[in-house]
Amino acid sequence: MPSKNKIYKHLISRELQPWAYKGVIVDEVNNVCTFLIHNLSGQLIGYQEYRPDILEKSHGKPRGEGRYFTYVTEGQTLLWGLERLNPKLKHLYVVEGAFKAAYLHRLGFNAVAIFGNKPSVAQMQQLSVLPYELIGIGDNDEAGAMLPRAIGKGSVSPKDLDEMSISEVYLFVRSLT
Repeated sequence: MPSKNKIYKHLISRELQPWAYKGVIVDEVNNVCTFLIHNLSGQLIGYQEYRPDILEKSHGKPRGEGRYFTYVTEGQTLLWGLERLNPKLKHLYVVEGAFKAAYLHRLGFNAVAIFGNKPSVAQMQQLSVLPYELIGIGDNDEAGAMLPRAIGKGSVSPKDLDEMSISEVYLFVRSLT
């Protein structure tokens, strides 16, 4: 349930409802949100930590020193959001980060995050075995344009999904099908 704690308020402001996920752990003491990453068999293979108080980029920084830290078991493939896939839906939206995937989940769409702007060969192989039509949604920048190109269908969002209202996101996503 919602809390008055700082981290919960922040996560909710980013359209993430942590209580709706088995694989989201919120550490109220250290102000950290951890996204557990499972493979297609349901095995825990990694995690991504999010520290909203740290504003610096995370690339190459040790755990706890960057805004994001991602760990995955060697040889495993990063896809977050698999636990929320609805087999009754036809489409699967592929996005860069967990917050964008969670926003789409909240609106009733299937979505997975690849933790980057271009899916790896292994990610594409895993996505291709899922029974969905794939649609990429990239961030509104040059790097973001790589995601829908790699997926073969989709678009760059008019602005980052995080910066759009719920109705804007819903209408944009519906326009892609």
